[in-house]
Amino acid sequence: MQFLPPDAQSRSLSLRSNLLRALHPADLALLSPKLEKVQLAPRQVLYQPGDDIRHVYFPCGSTLLSFIIPLENGKDVEAALIGRVCLGVQF
Repeated sequence: MQFLPPDAQSRSLSLRSNLLRALHPADLALLSPKLEKVQLAPRQVLYQPGDDIRHVYFPCGSTLLSFIIPLENGKDVEAALIGRVCLGVQF
């Protein structure tokens, strides 16, 4: 893994995220000092229902996040996908 100085790392991350790249430069400048790259494991649970939200995640590159809703019958429903891949086609 390549480690970058905090300001270079945040610029690099913002270029890889469509949402961050779309921000007005002044807004991105406010967020940049707080941005850090994290490695997530496949199928890693970020939050359980009722958890306090302590971090915000901006998927970069081909990363996908999904919202899973647990049902009363014990099954789950995938309610939303967040990322750049849709229907097997990467944009």
